[in-house]
Amino acid sequence: YYISPTKIISMAFLTNGLYLFYWFYITWKHYQDTTGESVYPVWHALSLIVPIYNLFRIYKHVQTFKTLMSDRNLPNSLHPFWTIILFIVLSFLDWFSFQNAINDITNRTIVTASFLNLLSAVALSGMLIQLQKNFNDYWDSLLEAVSGKSNLTAAKITMPEIILVGIGLLTWLEPLMLIFNPS
Repeated sequence: YYISPTKIISMAFLTNGLYLFYWFYITWKHYQDTTGESVYPVWHALSLIVPIYNLFRIYKHVQTFKTLMSDRNLPNSLHPFWTIILFIVLSFLDWFSFQNAINDITNRTIVTASFLNLLSAVALSGMLIQLQKNFNDYWDSLLEAVSGKSNLTAAKITMPEIILVGIGLLTWLEPLMLIFNPS
């Protein structure tokens, strides 16, 4: 279940932040696979689009892994509250970027909106890398407990990720097309 920082950074940028939905889904699916608990990864990921409720789901997501790691006496740097704060900041950045671009379509507002999207992707990458580092440590501890050795294999690129990259690239290309062909 290893997801590398390189993959997270690449996917966060290429999908223009949409990777968060897939990451939320796949890490909850991994949780389901390893614990056998009856959880719903698709609904869990879709909860991100529901204002206010999404904050509770994000908190639960991070807290669940924090508890799993604590139960195995694994050190971790998971902080559900600060993850929520960062998510709120990301949401405001995305909202402001969208409002900026939609209210007044000029080269300046498009560049500003694109910069804010880029800033949001950087912050999202940082948040997911910090969380995934802890999750990788947890998966590694499970593998070591079962096989006696530590050797996580990197997650492969999946079709849903390729689709998200396609959609993300289109969202990055749209502002460029408006700048170079404003009519």
